[in-house]
Amino acid sequence: MKTNDNSDGVNVSLRHITKDSHEEVDANHMQGVMNISAEVTDPVHLSPEFPRIGSPDVLIKCVVSACAGNNHGFPKGDWIPYLGIYYQLTKNDSEWSSFGCLKPIISDPPQVIGEPAQRPFYGINTKLEGVGRYTLEFRVDPPAYHGLYRQTGTTSSWWSPFYETFEFYYN
Repeated sequence: MKTNDNSDGVNVSLRHITKDSHEEVDANHMQGVMNISAEVTDPVHLSPEFPRIGSPDVLIKCVVSACAGNNHGFPKGDWIPYLGIYYQLTKNDSEWSSFGCLKPIISDPPQVIGEPAQRPFYGINTKLEGVGRYTLEFRVDPPAYHGLYRQTGTTSSWWSPFYETFEFYYN
């Protein structure tokens, strides 16, 4: 279980669930060629700004990195560009839901010499429907769906779109 605890802001615990068993598993999940994890943190200022939704409650992040031994040409640990990552956010025991597309985001360089830079991620600032338990589902499309070309005959074919589901409690 991954916990983000910030006494000044968002306090959530993320739990990755599988479609088949709905049992808790590690928040980092490998889908063939990548590690995928979800984070829900305080919203951040972005440039250019996304269309205004009022004051956002959280930043939803999908952090993706290539696994060792993948046959798609991505070095281990590298961010995978051109993914289409769509989210469906539902408040459990409620009719409320929200959906959209996560955008690629890169952070400013570290302000302290020697501090590691944050890797790019996919994310979006969004509103929630107050305190409660939420289910967050990502649909992950391969890079070919979004304009990444590659030389043929050198790597295996792209994966089919897949889903990853997480739960968290927001207070």
